[in-house]
Amino acid sequence: MPLFKYVPLERLDILKNQEIRYTQPGALNDPFEMSVFLEYLIEPGEFEARISANLPDFAAKEYEKLPPEQRARIPLADFLSRATAATPAALPVMYQAMQRLVPFVRAQLRRVDSEMGVLSLTATADNLLMWSHYAAQHRGMVIEFDERHPIFHERRTEQDDFRHLRPVVYSGTMPAITLDNFDVVDFILTKSSEWAYEREVRILKALSDSKRSISSIAPEYDIYLFDMPSTAVKRVILGARTTPSEHELVYTTIMEAQHLRHIAVQLATLNDRTFGLTFIDYR
Repeated sequence: MPLFKYVPLERLDILKNQEIRYTQPGALNDPFEMSVFLEYLIEPGEFEARISANLPDFAAKEYEKLPPEQRARIPLADFLSRATAATPAALPVMYQAMQRLVPFVRAQLRRVDSEMGVLSLTATADNLLMWSHYAAQHRGMVIEFDERHPIFHERRTEQDDFRHLRPVVYSGTMPAITLDNFDVVDFILTKSSEWAYEREVRILKALSDSKRSISSIAPEYDIYLFDMPSTAVKRVILGARTTPSEHELVYTTIMEAQHLRHIAVQLATLNDRTFGLTFIDYR
């Protein structure tokens, strides 16, 4: 799968400095980033069913903790019977105690915004909307990356959710978090179906692993930069509204730097008959 990133021309520094920003989810352009449905940690009926199913084992363990003289007076069967009889009245109190954890869980989820960065890429280079939204209204450029480069495949284990390419899932509903489904990655990789045209893939990394950071004044987010070797870059496509002087600036920048000379430079041109783009080699 090819990998592209739409950027303004100022992001030529990605090539020159060989580093790229991983952005906090809350700093991305979709206000629904990190949205999650969290009404309760467990559905009331399911909570009651689990308490009932686990009550015998739990009561037996509690019975063993009683002093010997108490166990001598109360047989285990009677203890279990009393626990079972008392459970219905205790369930609402127990469930409310569980629900009081919901604000804590929400707070933990918000921590992700200060601890995790996202690199957003796409599988398409000719989307007209993305050229307008992310590449300065066709005055910017698209960078093509080599999807086989090791920088995109740094997962440490098969279970690792970080440091490798992950496709975004498009859905009409937000992911729901419960005790049985507490996967933070799910809601970072889920977006509204209205964004499906972007064909986005993401890499997640801990901000603490960044190469360097640039402090910003609140409410702006700090900028965290990670390595992006020039060997991972294959091509630069300049937008249809870029000027000849900008073409020459980008081409000269690439040709004069030994570590960039392998990068192809192309120009996006408007098709004559269809609403589309054609990419032609520069020089």
